[in-house]
Amino acid sequence: MHSNAREKNPVNWMVTVDEVAQLLHVHPTTVRRWERQSLLKSYRLGPKGNVRFKREDIVAFIDNGSRSEAERSL
Repeated sequence: MHSNAREKNPVNWMVTVDEVAQLLHVHPTTVRRWERQSLLKSYRLGPKGNVRFKREDIVAFIDNGSRSEAERSL
């Protein structure tokens, strides 16, 4: 697949729970909790409702200080 085609497909702009956990240096369970608490915006895809996150939403989560607030509530 050509790299431009990959960049144009919105699904490729999204990351999994495990990828978010790696990026933020937290456990995947923490990412799932933040998602359930609506601290981190997520999207459900496909018939199984797989959870995905947009990269820009992760950046906003970090920039808005939401991660620090979420960690304080533990």
